[in-house]
Amino acid sequence: MKTTCTFQHRPKPGSLAWAGLARFAVCLWLGLALMSTAAVAQQPPNVVVIMTDDLSEQVFDEASGRGFLPTIASRLVNQGTRFRQSFTTQSLCCPSRATFLTGQYTHNHGVESNTPPDGSISAFDDRSTLATWLDAAGYRTGYVGKYLNGYGSDRNRRSPLDDPTYVPPGWDDWQALITGTMYNYVLNDNGTLIDYGEDPAEPPEEYQTDVLAERAVAFVDAAATAPFFLTVAPVAPHFEVAPGVSSCRLFPNSLRSIRPAPRHQGSAGQVPLPQGTAFNEQDVTDKPTWVQAAPLLSERSIDCLGNIYRDQIESLRAVDDLTASLIAALERRGVLGNTIVVFTSDNGYLFGQHRLTGKNVIYEESIRVPLVVRLPGSTALRLIEQLAVNIDLAPTIAAWAGATPTLTVDGRSLVPLLANPELPGWRKRFLLEHGDVRGSGNSTGVRTGSRDTEYPNTVFIQFDNGERELYALDADPAQLESRHLDQPDTAAALGALASELRLCSGTTCRELEDQ
Repeated sequence: MKTTCTFQHRPKPGSLAWAGLARFAVCLWLGLALMSTAAVAQQPPNVVVIMTDDLSEQVFDEASGRGFLPTIASRLVNQGTRFRQSFTTQSLCCPSRATFLTGQYTHNHGVESNTPPDGSISAFDDRSTLATWLDAAGYRTGYVGKYLNGYGSDRNRRSPLDDPTYVPPGWDDWQALITGTMYNYVLNDNGTLIDYGEDPAEPPEEYQTDVLAERAVAFVDAAATAPFFLTVAPVAPHFEVAPGVSSCRLFPNSLRSIRPAPRHQGSAGQVPLPQGTAFNEQDVTDKPTWVQAAPLLSERSIDCLGNIYRDQIESLRAVDDLTASLIAALERRGVLGNTIVVFTSDNGYLFGQHRLTGKNVIYEESIRVPLVVRLPGSTALRLIEQLAVNIDLAPTIAAWAGATPTLTVDGRSLVPLLANPELPGWRKRFLLEHGDVRGSGNSTGVRTGSRDTEYPNTVFIQFDNGERELYALDADPAQLESRHLDQPDTAAALGALASELRLCSGTTCRELEDQ
């Protein structure tokens, strides 16, 4: 229906003409509101990514289930889509973050570890990333928090990327951490270095996660009419790279941990360390020699792991506060209804499974990561059981933004899967790549899903030294018994597929994942 609003002269209060003017004002307001709504509807969505560090699904579910993450649970999970089969192709910080920025497998972006010469930021080509793609598409881009390992180290000066004042291309607002401590750290504010929380004062208001929250909110508040892309990457719950921050109160530096915000210290004190069937595994004769060489965990080590577990949960509470501040800022600006929020982690973490602590292995606790996507208008929890991999994040965000990647992307957009969780023809498997593990050499493997009818829900890995592992996860979800010796044909077939995937690029990767 077409509506016309006119008036010819200034009427007197109480007159019929005055009533007409009032109707005109209401009509004008409605017209402007409709124009504004139409403009918002036509504008590409804002995208906010919250990238935690070393957050396993186990810790995420524990913290959420015990009520420690009220905002993440109520505003993201319960109003969004949870991917229950979400993985990282290499469960190590720097390679995984390079994959997030490029949508490529490790063998294509070239960041194979956390340290030079084959890893760290010095091995990364930042000329084509999510930032440059979205910047070219008209987005205002912002980065807050941890970037790639080695950033700003200024030790080797292998490239300009080692310079602590360096700002990578494509980022309009750059707020990157130089150090990975919760106090006494340095932040690069668009090329200017700022010191925070110098010892011994350690003021609570300069707790790292809280400062990152302030910087992220400032970015949202300063964003103009252009759509924006913001990545917020707190160090939590990763251990602090600092001397003396130990999980064992009586044995400094025996196992490293993270300090929670002062307001949250001790809040998870009654949470026990989970000890499932894989915990401190007694018989590891089926596993590679480097696992066999790992001693059984002592009571002291188990106590230390319990402290790390609780410290991780407590450190996540500030991440939940950060999320609450971001959502409040989006609501205050009136843009939450046109903003997509993604919550995930770069890799998982083992807490004593198979006698191991840490990551960079093919066990499920290491390669599984939480992935939640809150779309505009979403009001209820949805679960997706299809395989989602961190190579998919960059092409998904590019698709939301209408941006064009300027390199060959190995992953695929999750947009069709979000529209139809039962989408036929979705990937059957993906590649696992890990660097040298305690002398066994690099490893290449395959993780399949339920759609792989020949080898459903199976994980296989082969090391440079010839050792192998093969687990049928439906029968053995804890990965207690490797079947590589009694199922040689399956191991050979998946080994050949892993070798092919290790050489794939772009379309060939997707074809091998689907065939």
